[in-house]
Order: sequence, then structure tokens, then C-alpha cells
Amino acid sequence: MLEVIPILCRAGQMDNYAYLLVDKNTGTAAVLDASEAEPIIEECERRKIRPQFLLNTHHHFDHVEGNAELKALFGAKIVGAAKDKSRIEGLDISLNDGDVFKIGDSEARIISADGHTIGHILWYFVQDKVLF
Repeated sequence: MLEVIPILCRAGQMDNYAYLLVDKNTGTAAVLDASEAEPIIEECERRKIRPQFLLNTHHHFDHVEGNAELKALFGAKIVGAAKDKSRIEGLDISLNDGDVFKIGDSEARIISADGHTIGHILWYFVQDKVLF
């Protein structure tokens, strides 16, 4: 079972959201689309959560700008589309359409969604009925 915690980022500028994802069975955690580090760090510290992964839907700055700082602080691996390998700095794990990625026991199917940008992927947690 996946817990999804929205975190407001870039408040007053663009009002983006990052999402803290926690697998309830294992405690494994990830952050999706870390557009800035500070509010994510505050939420993780408040909840005493240390994310192991930084998931990305695409390479635009307002979705990845917090990656480097969070990776340095938490030692988390950056995960995103193989097509974005040269555009997402520090990408550790590259995924393609149809791949499966696990956060603890929670499983996401990767769906290629080129359109907004080339390399855009969707994260579909089938059992939890959650799509990013």
C-alpha cells in the first residue's frame, strides 16, 4: 500500500507539487518531481523519512531542480526516462516504456507519454490506482 503525501513547491511562483511516496509495508520512500529541495527536506524531517529514490516524470527544471541537493543529502538515486539521460543531471536509473519499478512492495508500471516533452513518462501504481 502506497501513502501519497503532496508537498507544495515554488509557492507563489508556479505552485507546483512534489509527492512524497511511502510504501507502508516496508517504509521505503521516494520523492516524485522534486522541483525544489527546501519544502521536501522540511517534510521529510518532520515525518522522519529518508527517501531512497527521486522519481522524475520529465526533465523540465520545475520538476527536477531539487534533485541534486536531495541526492547529496539523502543519498537517494535519481530515476527517470532513458530518453532524458542527457537532460536529467545525475540520473542513476533509466527506465523505458513498459518497465516496472518498485518502491518497497509498491510497483509502478512506466508508460511513455511523449507529448508535453520527449521523454515524459507516467508512473502508474496499478494496485493503488495512482497515476503520476
